[in-house]
Amino acid sequence: MKLSTSASSYPIASDLGTLKGIYRVKISVGYFLPLAGLLAVALIGLAIWWGSISGWQRYVSFAVFLLFTAPFVWAIWKTLPRMLDRLSIYEKGFVYERGRELTSCKWDEITDVTEILDLGDRLKITAVRRKCGGPIAFAYKMRGLDVLSHDYHLYETPGLDDSDIAETQPNRELGPVVGAYRVRHGSETFIPLGAVLFLFAVGSVSLVAVPDILGKVICTGIPGIVFFVVLWSLISEWNEKMTVHENGFSYKSRKGVVDCAWDEIVDYSTTTRGGTLTGVKKDDGTWIGIAGDMRGVDLIKPHLRKMIEWKGPED
Repeated sequence: MKLSTSASSYPIASDLGTLKGIYRVKISVGYFLPLAGLLAVALIGLAIWWGSISGWQRYVSFAVFLLFTAPFVWAIWKTLPRMLDRLSIYEKGFVYERGRELTSCKWDEITDVTEILDLGDRLKITAVRRKCGGPIAFAYKMRGLDVLSHDYHLYETPGLDDSDIAETQPNRELGPVVGAYRVRHGSETFIPLGAVLFLFAVGSVSLVAVPDILGKVICTGIPGIVFFVVLWSLISEWNEKMTVHENGFSYKSRKGVVDCAWDEIVDYSTTTRGGTLTGVKKDDGTWIGIAGDMRGVDLIKPHLRKMIEWKGPED
């Protein structure tokens, strides 16, 4: 439900119960540091274009300038217009204010959430999907997202309170083998490598188009480093193997073999887009990295859980 209003109290929140807190974007030096870094990269691109000579070399250097500037423009578009966003959390849901637009959402209207484990082991909701209406993505550095996650999960699990503690005896025996899986090797595996190789090839043109040495190093060095990082990641994950058992799984990588029972899982990580499983954390603090194209991860997903201690609202 969306309305346009500038009032401090929201009529659309009349059925959401008691107001628990109002939160805004946390404006600090840390908010602008990523933008400053991207601005520096954009200025380097500008210097390369400005210092190029006329002719076809100037067109190539202009393409490099656009490539270096695009991340900064995208970051500005995603952050600065939303600095004044406001999140109000109620007993039965929340209201999100962006400019003159208000969006209310009850807990039972949420169909899916996107969460991250932030600094200090704080679980935060960064976006929600609803039964009716479009998704709601919260602003960068928005306060109260840990409270939002906490309150939503309390609603989602009836009878749960902050004093509940999981007391289970871990079963270290993994049991019979269900299946053994390896990394999927197909054409899509090489798409990221091909994309970075293309950028490296474009940057290599600067060896002729860009007259100054600094421009040559930047245009070829940065894509070259990224290319070799992606290549190393592809090679290191090539022979990884996962064996799923009845009571857990074992994962073999270049670092060795790690066993993990289902009841040892206390946290996991996924990609922001697509929700691909990237890692599982055991109760002893060990993180098990999962290759992006590993087969058989669907057998692990039903056992995933996050056991996060509630530490109160973030300062």
